[in-house]
Amino acid sequence: MFGASAAALYDRCPAPDYGPVLSYIRRAAPDAERAFDMGCGTGTLMRLLSDRGMQVEGCDPSAAMVRAAREKNPGTRVSRAGSSDFSPRERPDLLTATFDVVNHLPSIRAIAAFLRRAGRALRPGGVLVFDSVTPDDINRNWHHYVEVDRLPGTVLIRSGRRLGPGRGTLTYEFFRQRADGAWESEVERHQLRAATKAWYAAALRTAGFREVCFVDANTLRAPDWRTVRWLVAARSAVVSRRGPTGRKARPIRRDARKG
Repeated sequence: MFGASAAALYDRCPAPDYGPVLSYIRRAAPDAERAFDMGCGTGTLMRLLSDRGMQVEGCDPSAAMVRAAREKNPGTRVSRAGSSDFSPRERPDLLTATFDVVNHLPSIRAIAAFLRRAGRALRPGGVLVFDSVTPDDINRNWHHYVEVDRLPGTVLIRSGRRLGPGRGTLTYEFFRQRADGAWESEVERHQLRAATKAWYAAALRTAGFREVCFVDANTLRAPDWRTVRWLVAARSAVVSRRGPTGRKARPIRRDARKG
């Protein structure tokens, strides 16, 4: 999990782009009124969904991230929990897990368990939206890449290394300049794993989801061989075709090529 250094820099190095995620949520769950963000990080997505009129909750396994999320969302319930023990106070009609949350889970079995728990947590007909690094991205691109972000008094070096098919390590090296001019450093290492689109589709069906849809997370168009990250939406088993507001639940849009 991310520590205090990562939490302090998460919104800046580099600043996450929430635009495509919000656009996809509007497409996949246009009538959602209550949202739960699993792995909420510093709480930015919670704040953005709240600003759009949703009732929001969130959780994260990192104590530092939970503190940051609570500061950004005063009066909002943010609990310290992970993929295996999160528990919304009320069943949401939108559950999100974005920016590598699923890829950080410790095993493929843990990812499948999270999908099942998400299906149980959602209201009937609710929508799960998550993203995932593709196995091809790790296999093609994680060959000792290095990226450097510089801020006043702070340097963050991020590097990746492929461990095997669909598995890799991300290393975060934080360098901070103290008041006396000396530098101090800290290192975090995170293992990520990716599953194929076919595996996700089968695991979502087993977890009780329907209407599974994949798009390129950057373009929101149909994925192709260049896609390095998917955004995925899936609707939980529908007991009633009417949504939480009493309106008929809309199908998830599949015209991904229109952007």
